Amino acid sequence: MLSNRHVSLDLLWCGPSTRDWQIGVPAHLFVYASSLLLSPPHANTYITAPPYAIQPKSLMHTYPRYKCDGLNLFFQILPSSDFHFDCEPPNFVRSSNSLPYPKLGVFIQSLIDTHDRVALCDVVDGTDITEKWGLENLDLSGTNDVDWAKKKNDTIRAHLGSWNVFYLIPTTAVSRRDTWEEIVQGKEARLGFKHPKELFATRFRLRASEDPWLIHRDGA
Repeated sequence: MLSNRHVSLDLLWCGPSTRDWQIGVPAHLFVYASSLLLSPPHANTYITAPPYAIQPKSLMHTYPRYKCDGLNLFFQILPSSDFHFDCEPPNFVRSSNSLPYPKLGVFIQSLIDTHDRVALCDVVDGTDITEKWGLENLDLSGTNDVDWAKKKNDTIRAHLGSWNVFYLIPTTAVSRRDTWEEIVQGKEARLGFKHPKELFATRFRLRASEDPWLIHRDGA
């Protein structure tokens, strides 16, 4: 089962975005999936694209990146170990175009477990989800997954060397519940002066606007 991780955030749950598609595959099939796109007949459709520049707390620059021939469409193949949920059918929902996306609860849980506050703010503001929803649908006991962060740091060090701590993921244990409450309760504070609260429920949602995942969009 494939997982469109950031497309799930931007296209399905929050609306259109210009970022690359990030397509997750089971970790044990990562090498196979990557090589498949470079083999006939797929090699005629997908062109190898330049990798991302090195980014803090990320392995994105190490994963293969592709462009669809003749289209301004870029995507990457990622192993499931990078985004902290399993590529198994029960974890997915399909869009109106039958593309698989992580279920909202699965996706948000992965962001809490990896303590990805930036992406968590984006999906909370894109869905305008409530604090109560999280209490009913998420595992907010305990802390983020520190062991996952340490393992990812080991891989980052293997690529960059152990000298540059700026690129490593923090390994401090943080309460899941505290993270959820802080992010959800901060929706109004993130509006800023460009988004008057009389019109906007969040940075990305007008008040009384239709949920983005209910809107049919070509290619999503």
